[in-house]
Amino acid sequence: MINAIGIPSKGVAHFVEKIIPLYAALSTPLVISISAPTADGFACLARDLSLPGVAAIEANISCPNIEEDGKAFAMNADSTAAVTRALRAATDLPLWIKLTPNTGDMPAVARAGKPRERMRWSSPTRFCRWRSISRRSNPASAMSWGLSGPAVKPIVLRHVFQCANAVDIPIIGCGGISSADDVVEYMLAGARAVQVGTATFLQPNIMPRIIEDLQAFCYHRQINRVSDLTGALLIEEADESDLSWLDPQ
Repeated sequence: MINAIGIPSKGVAHFVEKIIPLYAALSTPLVISISAPTADGFACLARDLSLPGVAAIEANISCPNIEEDGKAFAMNADSTAAVTRALRAATDLPLWIKLTPNTGDMPAVARAGKPRERMRWSSPTRFCRWRSISRRSNPASAMSWGLSGPAVKPIVLRHVFQCANAVDIPIIGCGGISSADDVVEYMLAGARAVQVGTATFLQPNIMPRIIEDLQAFCYHRQINRVSDLTGALLIEEADESDLSWLDPQ
């Protein structure tokens, strides 16, 4: 799917007054996804949205940075480090940093903004539910198109593997996930959790099916916990017998 929506919204005040109460009535944790054209903009949003009922903030730094000629923050290590520092100074909430696959050195980007605590990487990446918000629609989106869906999965899967080897903080994988098999591949590469986006446009009820199929996958292979899948391919010098439990029964 190709998109250039600019992530428009009605602003922070409307979001706080009208949207957060709707989600707060549910039992699952609320993760708010934010975007901004500058590091200060990200910090302001994080500060304004650090409210009771918000479990974490996801900062989508794969969006264009107007201070770097429209390049995504996460395309280079320096801008990634700068926006991460600004975010960490602005909020005590757990932070999820959403990266972009459009970089030539993912390990360097991952290491650049590695926090001291309470951070996760949403790699080229929800707890249970989330909402996107930005201060305004970004005009640069008309010239900066986004690509999502199955086409990006091989690229992002490699980045997840690289990040898992580069940092020791939890990684959330996202990009082209539309089945339990996709989830398994991301987790084997090192993801602790995953996000599903484009597939929900085609099948709004796809999440229950993926969860059921993932449960069946683990049951038939006698895997006690889904978390046992995470990073199984990162084991160095493992022989074939180490991963025999992944073979179909």
